[in-house]
Amino acid sequence: MVDGEGRESVGILSPVSPVLARLLRSCSFEVHERYSATEAVFDEAEIQRAQCLVVRSTLAIDRAALMRLPALRLIVRSGSGLDNLDLEAVRDHKVVLQRLGSSKSARSVAELAAAFTIALLRRIPVVSAGVADGRWLKEESLGGNLAGRTVAIWGAGEIGTAVGHLFGDLGAEVEYVRHHHDPGASRRASLWACGIADIHVLALPLTDETRQLISDDLLLAMRPRKPILVNLGRWDVVDFHAALSALDEGLIGGLAVDPVEKRNVAQDGSVLRWRDQSGLARNLILTPHIGAMTQEAQDALARQAYGCIYKEFRIGQPSDA
Repeated sequence: MVDGEGRESVGILSPVSPVLARLLRSCSFEVHERYSATEAVFDEAEIQRAQCLVVRSTLAIDRAALMRLPALRLIVRSGSGLDNLDLEAVRDHKVVLQRLGSSKSARSVAELAAAFTIALLRRIPVVSAGVADGRWLKEESLGGNLAGRTVAIWGAGEIGTAVGHLFGDLGAEVEYVRHHHDPGASRRASLWACGIADIHVLALPLTDETRQLISDDLLLAMRPRKPILVNLGRWDVVDFHAALSALDEGLIGGLAVDPVEKRNVAQDGSVLRWRDQSGLARNLILTPHIGAMTQEAQDALARQAYGCIYKEFRIGQPSDA
């Protein structure tokens, strides 16, 4: 279905670079921007007429939503995870799904992982909060170098590989933890990583196998090395309560979680408790899923999305995608 002026209609339902809307309009696509949309957006007439939707991880599209989108032919998922989409329903409705993946944003995510790791190794969250409180915690700030430490990267996709390359360039010893279809083999790999690594970087999708993967037992297995734990993937890959307790009890030395969504804060008030029982700030970093939030990554993803949309609705590939 095209809009009233005979043009293909695209709904952009998540924050993306304005480059995408500019490129689409330059080729006479009708563009409807609804950044930070909720599921109520599927009741809007303009969105129900859309042939293409562009979404990120914060907006779910399930079977009920697809029933309200009769014109939909293409979903462009800006990013890599698919856990916000009902894939069976997408197939049943014969909608094409284009996942942009992480190739355009992997370097940005890797740089954030390095920044998190160095900040936690140097205990920056603790001493920075101390200065804000009028306390000079210089003696408590004794940290360590990244160079020479062993880093276990859980997941060897585009992001995990980029993290490994960057950490290797910074002098770390990099090992990959690969998960297998055999639960026993995956368990052995996990325990092996817990025994050797000073830093764990999680770059895993959310699946039945990875949900709550890092919980009490593996956190206890990490204790001898008191490692830094950095989660770049999905919130539910880590049992946050268990990780926070492990941080307070000294099983791990620092914790960074990038994929913090609003719903995680609403469901779990402990997310907002930055201080331990003694009143000191925790060696903790929480961010609202900003791994790919650099201008370079977002502009590149926008051009990639434009190329997917143009190819689906027009003949050939655009010269400026």
